[in-house]
Amino acid sequence: MLATIKSKLNLIFVLCSSILKKKLLNVFSVLGLVLSLISCTENTHVIFESPYSSPSTIPSILLTANPITTSSPTFNSSINNSLSTPTNVIVAKTSLPISTPIPTPLSTPFVTPTPLISSNNILFDTSKNPFGNSSDKSITNLSKLTDFLTSSGFNITSDDFNNVNLDNISTIIIFCPSKDYSFLEINKLIAFVKSGKKVVITGEWGGFGSFTDTSINIFLKQANLKINQDVIKETLVQNYNLDNEHLLIKKFNTHPITKNINLLSFYSSASISVISGGIIPIDYINTQLIAFSGDQSFTIQDNIKHGVVAVSNIGNGKVVVIGDSSEFTDKDTDKSGKVNLDEASNKEFILNILNW
Repeated sequence: MLATIKSKLNLIFVLCSSILKKKLLNVFSVLGLVLSLISCTENTHVIFESPYSSPSTIPSILLTANPITTSSPTFNSSINNSLSTPTNVIVAKTSLPISTPIPTPLSTPFVTPTPLISSNNILFDTSKNPFGNSSDKSITNLSKLTDFLTSSGFNITSDDFNNVNLDNISTIIIFCPSKDYSFLEINKLIAFVKSGKKVVITGEWGGFGSFTDTSINIFLKQANLKINQDVIKETLVQNYNLDNEHLLIKKFNTHPITKNINLLSFYSSASISVISGGIIPIDYINTQLIAFSGDQSFTIQDNIKHGVVAVSNIGNGKVVVIGDSSEFTDKDTDKSGKVNLDEASNKEFILNILNW
């Protein structure tokens, strides 16, 4: 009995000396340690739960706390680094017999925080009169798209983005704006993307639909992208439908947006360019053209394939720009009996964009 008390006191002395020297605990914690060890019974395991990253960084005194003589009851000590706690050292005890394996202490389970927003909350911005129309008319022009996305599990809001709490929005889609965004609004869009969200912009060829690209290109430049004031025409009949401006897009780079997409139907598209001058240098991985017209398509300036869809990043967020807006509308531009949205893989295309 005397040996046991002596052993305990020796262990307390060594541990407390180490703890105080290392300034690992305050006086009250040391007092708690003393009371814990004094209350230990024979055949007690003492488990040190330490925040040290590896055993090599644990003070050696804690690893070699063995002042007990072989003739006295043994106090087995072990180090456990599995628990991360706000304090420096925790000393715990368990009354398990020595012959029983000591279970690993259970860590507090990590609880994934409930997301503040849903990735399915989509805003159609109507602040700049899309397609040259009033907000109400713009909503009507996109009614099929709204119905399709709603049935696919998305929550669609059509409104002026200045009137919406953007904390609850994951993606803003800007359809063919006919008015420019102010510098304050551009900075608001940049901050939105930087926070990890997404902006999708659809343009038009050569100012069609009253499309204005001035402020849009100020925004896009931050992502090293530009939408051009031109129109792409095809020379090969297999690459267009009825009119050589009605593009059948068949060339794609591998990207989540182009997954399972073999054909898109565009109705007169501007070309997209990758440019320098963005917030970060061009890396041609995050910033790239991902869909193209035919190799012999042309604008007034040249006779090569042209990008019609491009992607990039600003901060933690994503930017998608498309040279045409008509592919998502309720119109039947080519008089095929189907609305543009239902042509080719246009539906799958917009789903891939929103799920990216």
